[in-house]
Amino acid sequence: METTALTGARAPLSRSWRAWMGGRWLWLLLLLLPLGAIAVELAVRALDARRGYPPPARAAWYWMFEQDPLLGYRGRPFGTVSIDPPGLPLNADRIRHDAEGFRDRRSLADLGAPKGRRLVLCVGDADTYGLTAGSEERTYPAVLERELRRLSGDPRWVVFNAGLPGYTSHEALQLLKLRLLKLQPEAVVFMGLRYEHEQVSVFLDEQLDYDDFALRLAPLPRSRGLDLVMRSVVAGRLVEKWRNRSGQWPRAGRPRRHYGEATLRGTRLYLDNVALMAELCRRSNVRLMVADQPIHFSTCSYGPTMIASVDRMRAALRGLAASLQVPLLQAHEGFDWDGVEVRGDMLFATNEAVLGPLGFERLALRLAPQVLAAAAPGPGR
Repeated sequence: METTALTGARAPLSRSWRAWMGGRWLWLLLLLLPLGAIAVELAVRALDARRGYPPPARAAWYWMFEQDPLLGYRGRPFGTVSIDPPGLPLNADRIRHDAEGFRDRRSLADLGAPKGRRLVLCVGDADTYGLTAGSEERTYPAVLERELRRLSGDPRWVVFNAGLPGYTSHEALQLLKLRLLKLQPEAVVFMGLRYEHEQVSVFLDEQLDYDDFALRLAPLPRSRGLDLVMRSVVAGRLVEKWRNRSGQWPRAGRPRRHYGEATLRGTRLYLDNVALMAELCRRSNVRLMVADQPIHFSTCSYGPTMIASVDRMRAALRGLAASLQVPLLQAHEGFDWDGVEVRGDMLFATNEAVLGPLGFERLALRLAPQVLAAAAPGPGR
């Protein structure tokens, strides 16, 4: 009798609880979902902080670059991002952009009048930009400026870093024409071979156009709404995974056929762009110099065919430079790799093998006396 009474007492309570919850479960779910999302966000941020990633770092490719109608993409003005993985000092990097989106402590407006300085513009890919350098003061253009001043005793030397990760000869040509030659520099140093060979020349055939390739960075157009979404580290990581799987929007990604070596059209595009740079510089009374980019083949996972392919492109570049009387700054042959740890970049999650701070310093020290010699007045100059 007691059990029945107790059971009978519970039944109305259960029914009343279900009745109370009947119209409220949806509101409870709507309350719990954002709380759960906040908990996950905080947990991921804590995990990233332990690994040396501040909140913007996981989506650095979005926060540091923006689309450009003529260049494809450019650096975001005043963009800042850093990474400092515990126990991995060589992977630490702190990047900040100037007012024009370049990795330099000065803006273009800070460079001053032509008569007051001897300006050298450095254009190229991640090795010029200085991924894994640690700071803009340890990129090769920054070290080159200090070394030019030391060797010459002339404080008027100014070297400006106009490199961007993923830029090929195509973007470098457009950058000079559209943004940089107006500064009336004394010289331009272009360095770009490895990335062009690896990401363009081995794919480009007679059926493809250059704009069939995916945007290297800034695949998403910037908007206020997307800025708000990407402030979430969880959303940023999900978008990055989708981006990597989809081959980078808005295009289809890297072409499917890899020829295993530079195609005739890929090599021709590269040489044509360098020749056009030389002509643009000549018409502006600017000295173009081409740096023979040092490449550590073991870090690129190149086999004999790819190594031979790069060597052919390098030889073709040397021949072109000689025919155009463009100084070729030697860097690859005899480069001292001892102690230089070349590795992929962790900040932008790429396998692009960059030189690191020691490699950038050695590169600048090799280039400095050659730049001075090429810039010295000579017959007919």
